[in-house]
Amino acid sequence: MRARLNLRPEAAESLHGLAAPPPFVRVLKGHSGAEVVLHSGAGTSLVRKTAGTPAQNERLLRQSARQRELLACGLRLPRVLREGLDEHGRAFFEMEYVPARSLAAILCDAAPFDAASVEMALGRMLGLFQMTEDGALPARPFHDKLDQIAAAVPQASALTARLRAMDWEGIPSSQGHDDLTLENILVCPSRGLVFIDCDEAFVSSWWLDVAKLCQDAMGHWCMRALYLNRPGSVAWLNARQRLDRMAQMLGAMAARLDPRLPARLAQLTALHLLRTLPYARDAALTAFVLARAAHVLKESP
Repeated sequence: MRARLNLRPEAAESLHGLAAPPPFVRVLKGHSGAEVVLHSGAGTSLVRKTAGTPAQNERLLRQSARQRELLACGLRLPRVLREGLDEHGRAFFEMEYVPARSLAAILCDAAPFDAASVEMALGRMLGLFQMTEDGALPARPFHDKLDQIAAAVPQASALTARLRAMDWEGIPSSQGHDDLTLENILVCPSRGLVFIDCDEAFVSSWWLDVAKLCQDAMGHWCMRALYLNRPGSVAWLNARQRLDRMAQMLGAMAARLDPRLPARLAQLTALHLLRTLPYARDAALTAFVLARAAHVLKESP
């Protein structure tokens, strides 16, 4: 039986209603059709995340509950302040605003950070998720996902066929963050690492969380703008070197947590990269993703 990361009762309290947040400040980056807005005024700053449509309400409220759950387990996430429905019937939840930079931005800008603290925080989160393992995931969802990508992006068919032929058995089923990119890890001067934007994936496994980190560290997804706009620049070279060191740290961590994982990390990372293709807005980004996925598979043990 899978161990659950349980909410403490006091963490489940919330206010519901239509009370207005502080004045609008600016739109933040939204995911999965959600609207994410920073509000500030009268000495209060908060972030309101709102479902794109009422049809997305249940998913958004599950994200809110998940955020409360992980926070209650001692992981650092923004505290959920309130949830409810807006005047259009769309679910929202409000959370504290964390003044910080993403780990992706810090790595790509060659800014200083405490690598040991990053490794400790990631190891703690992944170790908690590892404790919730409950058997293995079936291979079918992975095959189906690869088939969907190939149908949506014919240019990826050779890579999806190569991945489909690999072994997808034995990947542990567990709880996870489900969108653990370096862009979703904030480095806050007063609080250390803060995780944001936990989601729900087509399957959940802490192995996929490690691979999501490697989508940036090995696949260089978080430096796509540098690849497309400033390839070969000093900034590009610096970002590559720092991400390579991050990839080495993640590989060593994966081996400590589960010796089976390093041999499967490249295929899981390539899958994550290819999953971005249906959302690619131009041919250059598609070409970048295909090249990086091929590189990750070529460099695998």
